[in-house]
Amino acid sequence: MVGLDQRAQIVRAVPGRVAAVALPVVTHPVHGPCIVVTERSLINGHTGEPMSHAGEVVLFGGAVDPGETTSEAALRELH
Repeated sequence: MVGLDQRAQIVRAVPGRVAAVALPVVTHPVHGPCIVVTERSLINGHTGEPMSHAGEVVLFGGAVDPGETTSEAALRELH
């Protein structure tokens, strides 16, 4: 597992790649406002290949497709 302090040394920005994330907030009846996250799948649903970082807890998000706004991309990824 990589800590946040180490992640910046490993993860590099991809030039020219635009991405978007959705940060859904819901009200839990006991805990109050909560942020909804997801767990990375073991297998890529598009390619069938094993996912890197499988099992990590992450926000909903991904690359913006051509002709798509960042809002549309975030909503698509959330869906």
